[in-house]
Amino acid sequence: MAQQDWKRKKAARRRRAGAVVIAIVLVTTALLARYQLFSREVLFGPRAEFYANLATASVVSSVLLLAAWIWVSNSSSSSDSTSSTSGSSPALAFAAAAVALPTAAVAAIQVMFPATPYDAAAPACAGAPVLKARFLGQTVAPGVNARDGAGTGFPNVDRYGGSCTLGFDGFCIGEPVVEKLSGLEDTRWYIVHGRDHVVSSSKIRDQSPVARLAPKPDADCESKYGGLPAPDELEFTPSRDSGPLVKLSARAEGASLVGYAVYNPDPRSGTYGYSRVGIVDTEPTFDGTWDSSTAVSDLRKQEGTIYLGAAICLAAEVPFRDAAVFAATYRDGRVVRLRPDERLNDDATKLLRQTACSTSP
Repeated sequence: MAQQDWKRKKAARRRRAGAVVIAIVLVTTALLARYQLFSREVLFGPRAEFYANLATASVVSSVLLLAAWIWVSNSSSSSDSTSSTSGSSPALAFAAAAVALPTAAVAAIQVMFPATPYDAAAPACAGAPVLKARFLGQTVAPGVNARDGAGTGFPNVDRYGGSCTLGFDGFCIGEPVVEKLSGLEDTRWYIVHGRDHVVSSSKIRDQSPVARLAPKPDADCESKYGGLPAPDELEFTPSRDSGPLVKLSARAEGASLVGYAVYNPDPRSGTYGYSRVGIVDTEPTFDGTWDSSTAVSDLRKQEGTIYLGAAICLAAEVPFRDAAVFAATYRDGRVVRLRPDERLNDDATKLLRQTACSTSP
């Protein structure tokens, strides 16, 4: 009789241990499945995240409650009343865990592996993955049309809501669309991550540094999205006009905007060396004027060299290719010579290029 009782208790202990192991395996599997589905972008978006969290919590709760029932059943059938009471303590722990653990586990996964990246300023847009995108942007209200080509003449294949985050893998050059904040044309069309369509950059507020995108259009733009060729190298030809005025002129096939800026490498104390001249959209020569007398007051003396730069702008704040630079030599407070310059260091040239395409602080 004692032998049978011992065997019965041993079998009960095995069932309880098995319940614990199975519970651990199933709970871990459920949590890993939730993580993998989002990290691999099989599931994405706020709605999918909500239902996935709900399903994960339900599975974890059900498994733990089942484990608790198995524990209690095998405790009561293999022990006397005293040991049964003590044996039910793990069952109570399972039951408590069934309530607390799912919430904690799902919250932990969301913190460590969020469905929307932390550097996103808004929740992900429904219908497009964002986790593995190299570049993020927020759609403007009331939303943005997605097209299968880089222009408004291409069919509208989808639409994303306003004030949500989209991911992008690159850009194409396409039909210019006026961007409302700057009032300037934007020729970029962003390639939506994980999708075969594009949206106009003019309808996106960038959340990531532009440097995360490739410095030139995607290789498939022209063949896949009907994109336009990238603008050619800039030909910059400033010339002295009447008085202190310098006539600005530049050509670049395919460009829609050209910006101009000046750089004083040796400014007076308290003054900034870089300043905007302006962005011009008057194709094909992008004519402008610079009043050279405005730089005289920033020279330590009334003579020296000021650098005048021109850059192609794909949009406000987005220069393209290297800046073309001329050196303006001052004597007695006026420009006496303009010559092409290739000696300005790379850092100064990059800042001059950025300044040329900038619009506001």
